[in-house]
Amino acid sequence: MELRKVTNELNRRLKALESKEPQTAAAPEAAPEAASSETAKVRVTAERIVKWRTNLGLNKSQYAELLGVNLLSVIRWESGKSTPREEQKRRIVAIRDMGKRELAKLMAEKNINVKSK
Repeated sequence: MELRKVTNELNRRLKALESKEPQTAAAPEAAPEAASSETAKVRVTAERIVKWRTNLGLNKSQYAELLGVNLLSVIRWESGKSTPREEQKRRIVAIRDMGKRELAKLMAEKNINVKSK
C-alpha cells in the first residue's frame, strides 16, 4: 500500500516535470526539433516516394543522385522492401518541397543531366 502511494506520487512529479520541459528547452534547440518534427508530420511511404519523384519529373537514378544514395536504395524504397532513414527522409521532404527552378539549380550543381524526350 505504501509503495503504491510512493509510486503514484513519483509519477505525478514526473508528469509535472515533463509538462514544464518543452517550454524551457524549446527555445535553444528550435531548429533541430523543427526538422525532426517536419519529417514526423510527413509519412514517407513507398507510394508517396513514387508520386513525389514522378511529380518532379525525375527518373530513379536522378532521384538517387539528388538524395545522395544508391539507385538500389530508391528501388527498394519504392517497392516497399525497405524504408529511408531519418536523414534521408529529411532530404526527401526537402526535395519534395522545392520548386522547379530550385530543383534545376540543385541538379546543375550536382551535374545531373536531364535527358530531353
